[in-house]
Amino acid sequence: MKSKLLISALIATTIIIGTIMMQKAHSTPLDIQKTLQEYVEDNDGVGAAVGYIDNGKIEYYTYGKKAVDGNDPITQDSIFEIGSITKVFTTITLLEMVKQGKIHLEDPIEMYLPDIKVPEKDGKKITVWHLATHTSGLPSMPDNFEPKNMDNPYADYSAQNLYTFLKGHTLTRLPGQNHQYSNLGMGLLSHILCLIEKTDYEALIKKYICDPLNMKSTGVVLTPSMKINLAHGHNILKKVGNWDFDVLAGAGAIRSNIKDMTIFLAANMGMIDTPLYESIQASHAQQCPTSMADHVKQCVGWIANTQNDGTITWHNGGTGGYRSFMGFDIKNKKGIVILSNAGNCSVDPLGLYILDQIHHKLEKQVYNEALATPEYLGKFVGTYETEPIIFNGISMPKAELEITLLHNKLYYANTQLLPDQKNVFRVKNAPDTYKVHFIMDEKDTIVEVQSRQPEGIFKAFPKK
Repeated sequence: MKSKLLISALIATTIIIGTIMMQKAHSTPLDIQKTLQEYVEDNDGVGAAVGYIDNGKIEYYTYGKKAVDGNDPITQDSIFEIGSITKVFTTITLLEMVKQGKIHLEDPIEMYLPDIKVPEKDGKKITVWHLATHTSGLPSMPDNFEPKNMDNPYADYSAQNLYTFLKGHTLTRLPGQNHQYSNLGMGLLSHILCLIEKTDYEALIKKYICDPLNMKSTGVVLTPSMKINLAHGHNILKKVGNWDFDVLAGAGAIRSNIKDMTIFLAANMGMIDTPLYESIQASHAQQCPTSMADHVKQCVGWIANTQNDGTITWHNGGTGGYRSFMGFDIKNKKGIVILSNAGNCSVDPLGLYILDQIHHKLEKQVYNEALATPEYLGKFVGTYETEPIIFNGISMPKAELEITLLHNKLYYANTQLLPDQKNVFRVKNAPDTYKVHFIMDEKDTIVEVQSRQPEGIFKAFPKK
């Protein structure tokens, strides 16, 4: 069965690694409003909202529109999907339930799934802690994840689908042995917490996080007020639908606005007197190395960059039409959350830059301007069929991707391609190791596309 290639992930953890560059400290304060506007426009965004905390002072910035074809501006009340930042709601809820004695980190998860065969390896069982730290040995996504609608991929993956996967899966490594970021694992954790509480994920996070922090515009289900304030999702300046979740809700289902998310940020920075304080602080504790880089450590839900004589604790997120970033530096008393209603507009580099202008900077990527003509770029436009792959953790026997030309910019799915050499493109906002090569025959006709990444070479072919 063919399906459209799903490029938008709930999180893109590797993007943050390639953005560290040295520069001199600014002698004048950063104009965040101007920087936000320039960044959104340069990255084909539609709108964005920023909550910024500096030494106890909270500031808000907004730019752009709720819909590309409308006039309603982004405001502090605008609702966005936050994608994988949802995961830290899941783990803080877990830690609150641990504090109450309802669950223990060392518990084998089979305790909470008594009628389900849970995979193990060499007698070692998956524990709650393994799920919370992405060390369970489970893959990023289950191999029976086959969405009926790729524009809303998580909506029809049910508890029964999850149980079927667990019964038939064989672990390839010991639980606790290695780190592998897993949407599946975090979704499974949220399902277990819901089973214990005999409720759904919406009610779970309301009880443990949103109500205690007075976050009235945060949830899974869009209330009438949230619908009115919804910032429509976009991909390359085109509207896309919202994502809905079933059993994997704890991996990415939450919607919120910048005011509520800044409350959550402030709580994580210790600025709010809350009964959640102990669990929030425990969620920041570094647990193990990650598969991303030596200086990137896995916390309980959060991720920590430990370099430049400091630590930035962070998480990002992405769904089909939205991107998000939250990060904070406790030592320097700075924190930021950014919500964007464009799935193609990664806001990680912007967040890091505002947090730490000494070690991070924004600069427009250099490309071969001589090749940036409509005539040249247009010859790569078309529909391509991939080989059977696992992309973003999703197993696909065959898929299609579109390469399009919009406003004289070439896009590979939702990522802009910058001309580098003849028939070779760089991937915008990605390390230089990410390249897309178009293989031509003797007639200068495209016969193959190779997306070359550190994870390997992904191939696609012109659709006949």
